[in-house]
Amino acid sequence: MGKSIAPDNNTVLKYVICLGNPGAAYSGTPHNIGYEVGDALLSSDGSTEEFKKHRLYLAARRKKDSVTVVKPITFMNLSGEAVLSLITQKKIRVEDLASSMLVVCDDFSLPLGRIRCRLSGSDGGHKGLRSIISLVGENFPRLRIGVGPIPEGEDPSDFVLRKFSAGLVKKKNIIVRSAAGIIEDFISSKKIIPGTWDF
Repeated sequence: MGKSIAPDNNTVLKYVICLGNPGAAYSGTPHNIGYEVGDALLSSDGSTEEFKKHRLYLAARRKKDSVTVVKPITFMNLSGEAVLSLITQKKIRVEDLASSMLVVCDDFSLPLGRIRCRLSGSDGGHKGLRSIISLVGENFPRLRIGVGPIPEGEDPSDFVLRKFSAGLVKKKNIIVRSAAGIIEDFISSKKIIPGTWDF
């Protein structure tokens, strides 16, 4: 396992935005791996807190560090509406997103087992990130979790909405726990470190 270290990015992480699609039909799909990381962040905290429904998102606060885990329920392509609702309700300034918010999402351009963190940047073809960027700008950290590669000839839209095969579920679960562990490190160290991890 390795990671590249950039200069310190001091932060007090308050919100982890875990992207996915609401509804049982999407559970266990690559596009919902962000949701699974959110669940892992709560369970690793030992929290009995349940997600509470707001108009455009679900939210639950971890007990040991008061970090709030958020799941947009707008469907992936409208994730920005949920983020905008959150920052408006919580009175978070857009210029503070770089230090207070982390977005977690899938990335089919990365292989399953690879996790990458960037402090800002383009959407990289991810429609959930595109929606967020269109409404609040691109100056926020994001943790992209590899779910690829896409089988040759398969449409990416079909791939991310098809459940993981039984043979990949164990590895996917390891990646979910590993991603949650990376975020735990960000929270405890008060630093979001850009880099790439292979598991």
